[in-house]
Amino acid sequence: APVESSDQKLVLSIDSARHVYVGEAEVSLDTLEEKLRANAKAQADKEVYLHADRDIPYGVVVEVMAAAQRA
Repeated sequence: APVESSDQKLVLSIDSARHVYVGEAEVSLDTLEEKLRANAKAQADKEVYLHADRDIPYGVVVEVMAAAQRA
């Protein structure tokens, strides 16, 4: 299950079906960078946390990390 976002940190989650979540909201990998750029918490803190299912390929995790870094 996706990690719940708290007020202290912004959490990106990737579940076993490769669905990506920003907090509790599901986003597509194609729109992740845009959503993070529009997220005031991410822009102010310049910090996000990543929680990924251990069964997904590492390449998917790298794609999400790259999108977060670009944002």
